[in-house]
Amino acid sequence: MKPPRTRRLTRVLAAAASLGTAALMFGAAAPANAQEIVGPLHNFLNNSYCLGIAGGGGPGSKAVLWLCNGHKDQQWMLGAEHVSGTSYEWQLKNEDGWCLGVAGASRTEGADLVAWNCESYAKDSNEYWEPQLNQNGSLAFANYVDVFNQVIGVAGSVMAEGQPIVQWPYQPGPGDLNQFWSLLSTT
Repeated sequence: MKPPRTRRLTRVLAAAASLGTAALMFGAAAPANAQEIVGPLHNFLNNSYCLGIAGGGGPGSKAVLWLCNGHKDQQWMLGAEHVSGTSYEWQLKNEDGWCLGVAGASRTEGADLVAWNCESYAKDSNEYWEPQLNQNGSLAFANYVDVFNQVIGVAGSVMAEGQPIVQWPYQPGPGDLNQFWSLLSTT
């Protein structure tokens, strides 16, 4: 039997494949293991921009939107997993070893996302995100620490280098594409 993380990822990939979007999310072939998913998270509003960490990282460094450049701070994978009932949540960890979390574990709309040391769910649950497949084949990453089901978004929907990445209530409509992300091949 596959571990829960692999089963959940398989379901997301199967849904993406049925929409014909697996290549959009993962380039050519989908990985067999979540730890192998390393690549930039492109914003669906403008895929020239990626999720990165200001200045390359360090605890408390802000997550920002930046032109995709292949640096380690823009290369993301699913890290440690937490299972709660039917919910599967993972850390979003970059190749520099930092996890994406909510500054001060805030539950406020618009709170900044920052780089943190990767911790266990019991110690720092605001670092855990559940990927949700949208109808257009993109992904939203929901943080379930907050009852409001907030997701990773771009502050003000402004596509510009250095624009803060924040948590914001999930808006599945086409007007909020700044909350939608895809893993595109860098090759």
